[in-house]
Amino acid sequence: MKVEIEVRDRTFFYRLRPDPDDPEKARREFKDSPDPFRLVHREYRMALPETFKTIHPDAHAAAVWLALKPVVGSRLDLPFAVSEAFAGWMLRTRRVRLSRVSRKQSPRERPDRVVPALLYSGGMDSTVASLLMPPATHHLFLDRIPHQGPKEALIDLVRQRAACEAVRRAGRPVHVTADDHEHLFSPYPMWHSNMALLSCLTMADSLGLSTIDGGEVLDAVYFGGYLGRTKVRRWRMRPPPADGRGLPERDGARGGDAAPRTDHWDLLSAVGLSFASCVAGLSEVATAAMVARSRMRGKSFSCYYPSAESFCMRCDKCFKKLLLRHIAEGTEVPAALFGHFLGIPYLAAIFSRPYFDWHHVWYYVFQKMRCRHWFARELHRQAREGPDLSCLEKWYPKALRELEPAYAEVVVEAISRRVPAMTSAEVALLEGVDVPPLHAPRMKEARKGPAAPAPTPGPQAFPPPLAEIQAVFDLLRAGLPSEAKSRWKAHRLDEVVLDPSDPVVWLRISRVGAKGDPALVRVFWIGGFEDRFAARLGPVGVSLGAECVIDDAFLAEIRLSLAAVLGPAAEKLAGRPRL
Repeated sequence: MKVEIEVRDRTFFYRLRPDPDDPEKARREFKDSPDPFRLVHREYRMALPETFKTIHPDAHAAAVWLALKPVVGSRLDLPFAVSEAFAGWMLRTRRVRLSRVSRKQSPRERPDRVVPALLYSGGMDSTVASLLMPPATHHLFLDRIPHQGPKEALIDLVRQRAACEAVRRAGRPVHVTADDHEHLFSPYPMWHSNMALLSCLTMADSLGLSTIDGGEVLDAVYFGGYLGRTKVRRWRMRPPPADGRGLPERDGARGGDAAPRTDHWDLLSAVGLSFASCVAGLSEVATAAMVARSRMRGKSFSCYYPSAESFCMRCDKCFKKLLLRHIAEGTEVPAALFGHFLGIPYLAAIFSRPYFDWHHVWYYVFQKMRCRHWFARELHRQAREGPDLSCLEKWYPKALRELEPAYAEVVVEAISRRVPAMTSAEVALLEGVDVPPLHAPRMKEARKGPAAPAPTPGPQAFPPPLAEIQAVFDLLRAGLPSEAKSRWKAHRLDEVVLDPSDPVVWLRISRVGAKGDPALVRVFWIGGFEDRFAARLGPVGVSLGAECVIDDAFLAEIRLSLAAVLGPAAEKLAGRPRL
C-alpha cells in the first residue's frame, strides 16, 4: 500500500494507492461482528486539535497502519522515513515492510517526566477513569467526520461531545481528534480495530505523553466480553500473574473460553508510550454506581446509536448499563422496560446461550435487579441459587500493578473515597469462582408478541410519563434555586438535571464548606409501579441517590422547598395534584 499525504494547517489528507497483494475484503477483529467489509474509497483525512504541534515519524506510521490495517498487505510506503528500530518491530510483529527507513531517524523514547493521557470515550468506564486520575491528565477523544449515510449510521457523536464538554468545564484538558477513515469501507461506517489509539499516536509528541490509560475495566482485563461464535464451556476469572506486571494474556483469550481479542496495545511500547489502566480493578458494576453518584450522572454515554440524549434503547451495552444504574440507585426496573428489550430479536438473542456475553456481569444483574417481568424473575431465581457476586461492587486490589506508579497513590485514594476494596476472602472468591450458566426461559409466543424493529430513539421507549416529569423539571429549574438559597441553611443547590431515560429529575446538592461528591436527590413521578421514596407530594416522589446521606431535618427542608415551588403551579401538572 502506498500512501500519499497532504497537510493543510492541522488537517492531514491521506490518498491510497493499493498494491496488487493488498486485500480488498477483510473482517472486523471484534468477535460480535463477523461480517466482511470492502475498501471502496481511496482517501481519508484527520483533523488535529489546536494543541497539535508535531508528530514523530514512528508514531505517524503506526497511526496510518492502524487505520488501514485490514487492507495493507506486505508493504506500507509512506512519504517519510521511520527509525530502523520501528521498521524492524513492524516487520517482526506485523509482517509489514516499511519502504522508507533512515539510520538518522531516532526512535521515539519514553519521556523521563510522567505525562499521562486518558483515551476518553465519553462512556461510564472512561468517565470513572477521568474522576480517578490526576487533574492534569490529558483527555484524548477520537471524534468522527461524518459523511452522508443511513439514518442509523453511528457517526454523529453528539452525546460524547457533550461529555467531553462537561469534562472540560470541570477543568480537565480535552483534546479532540477527528477523522473519517471509516468512510474508506463499505458498509459505512465501519471501525475494524481499537481505533481510540489513533488520538494518542498522533498527539504523543505535541503533549509530551509518557503513559496512556485505556480505561479498561476488570471485566475486559480479567474476564471476557463478546463471545461471537466461540463455544463456551465455563466462565471464570483469569487472575493476574503471580510475578511481574502486565495484564494476563493481552491480545489473547480471556474470560473462561472467550474468543481472542487483539487490541494493538503493543503499538504503544513501540513508540515510547507505556500502558496503564486505573480502572482495571473496577467492574462495570462499580463504574456504573460511581457515575450514578457523581456530577457526570446522565452525561456519560459511549453508545454510537442516535438517541434523544439518553440511552439508545436498542443495543445490549445501553441495556446493561441502564439496568446497572437502576441497581446502583435501588430503583425497580419497570417490567415494560425489560419487555421492550426482549421484543428486539438481536437483544433477546443475548440470552439464547447458557453463557451470555459479559456473563459474570449479567449474572450479577439478575441477582440484584428488582423487576416483575416473568423472564427476569426466572433468571433472578437461578442467579440467586449461585455464588454471590456482590464483590463486583468493590475494587480488586491486585489490579494495583496496572496503575502508573507515579500517580498510583492518587488513584487508590480516589477509589477509596468511592468504593471499598475487596477483602482477601472476596478476592479468593472472585479468582476461584466458576460462574454458573443461566438457562433463559423459552419465549412463549403468547408473551413474546411481535418482533420489534429498532425502536424510535429517545424517551418514548420508556413507560414512565415523560411529559409530567418534564413539567416538574421546568418548574424546579425556574423556581428552586432562589427557594433553596433562602430556605436551606447548610446546603447549596448545585444543579437541577432532567434525565429523560428514566425519566426523573436529579437535584445535585453540596454541603457548604465540605469536599467530596454532591448528594443526589431523585424527584420522580409515581405511577405504574411501586418505588421506595423518602417523601411524597401528591404524584411526585422524592428518594435519595445511592449512598446519599441526608438527615431528616434537611430532608424536611427539601420537601418544603419542593412544595413551595410545585404547589402554586399544580395546575400545570397532569392530574392537578394537591401538593
